Amino acid sequence: MSEPPRAGTLDQVRRRLAEQAKMFAVKLYRDKTGAGFAEAKDAIERIRTGRAPAPPPPAPLPPIGTEARAVGEALRAGNDIEAIRLYRAATGVGLKEAKDAIDAILAEKRARARPAAAAKRVVERRRIKLSPVLVLLVLAALFGTIFGLVLFLFSSG
Repeated sequence: MSEPPRAGTLDQVRRRLAEQAKMFAVKLYRDKTGAGFAEAKDAIERIRTGRAPAPPPPAPLPPIGTEARAVGEALRAGNDIEAIRLYRAATGVGLKEAKDAIDAILAEKRARARPAAAAKRVVERRRIKLSPVLVLLVLAALFGTIFGLVLFLFSSG
């Protein structure tokens, strides 16, 4: 969602419009407010005609109840596109806003899963992994040394 433009932003937009640089004004408005292209174009047109830009629309409420469960099930199944479609249907937002919301949900889930995965890696690193070949070589050396000592002791005495 976009935020209302600041006074400095409106001054910069008006300068761009005075320079006949409407597309630069639209880009500037989008960069400063986070508005989509159509919203920024409408705002620039309003500014050009001397009116104030329209206030940004209110943020949609996230889905609740069965709609939220359906989005969650789609995410658990790994079907991000279906989750975006369900989120759009539940909230009425555009494709970009729905994708951003689903990406934020996935990022939050990944962030919660990282500490557990990191702890598991630490435990795995501390586990000693012995190769069967190494164990056989150590045993062979040990038995060879013991056998050699026994032979040495009985042959000299």
